[in-house]
Amino acid sequence: MPSHGLSHPHDSGKRAAGPVGNKVQALLRQAGRVAILGVAIWLGVVSSDYRKSFAHEKARRHPEPTRNGEEGTAVLEGQPRLRLVLLQKSDLVAAITACREAIRLEPNDPRPRSQLARLLVQRGDPAAGLAALEESARLNPAWMTDLKTGFRYHSACCAALAATGKDKTSHPDTEPSVLRQRALDWLTADLAAWRKHLTDSPKARPIVHEQMLDWLKDTHLSSVRDRKDLDKLPIDEQVGWVKLWTAARILRDETAPLPLAPPPRLVK
Repeated sequence: MPSHGLSHPHDSGKRAAGPVGNKVQALLRQAGRVAILGVAIWLGVVSSDYRKSFAHEKARRHPEPTRNGEEGTAVLEGQPRLRLVLLQKSDLVAAITACREAIRLEPNDPRPRSQLARLLVQRGDPAAGLAALEESARLNPAWMTDLKTGFRYHSACCAALAATGKDKTSHPDTEPSVLRQRALDWLTADLAAWRKHLTDSPKARPIVHEQMLDWLKDTHLSSVRDRKDLDKLPIDEQVGWVKLWTAARILRDETAPLPLAPPPRLVK
């Protein structure tokens, strides 16, 4: 049979004769084993978390009764643990995929939906993050107004970021001024909700204080908060944002930790 001028992968190994050739082959085999071991260890960690995730989901859907007749509870966090492992490996794409799978498995849980939006922002696509939150809010409108989910605040952050036009993967169809107005409306509503929460639950004072501190330093909102960025906006927009941040600072100061009372003076 005529040759096509291409050597078989194993031919070079057969021709490598003598001590030098044998040593080279041994080194190559050793390097191959090390590389395979490294890949196996990495995949073992991830696949282990996948198995734990699916085991957790199976236990959640089909809980086994305990000795007391009560439903057993799963110890592992499943999908949240998997997403954490993937993020620690800087595998943003896989973490986003894990979030979408968690949403599919537990469509009534707002936590993976909120995390998905944050991951999309981290990927440089706040417009997609906003779309994901709005889609979730259409399925369950109560999530948008629930302070525990943070949907309204995260939506405002996504809208403010999308308005800057710095998306790495997509560009929003909505005008920047419209996005900023939506962000302002959401934050204004959220601020009112936090003030009402403080009125209804005075013990929430430290939580509200921390929230306002976060608002005033969150880099996702710097384009509509920092003076140098506000000066670039139309005057009518500046007025609304200045009013919001002034109210946020007032609430921050109102909920600041109370100074400790001085110790009683000893009477001689």
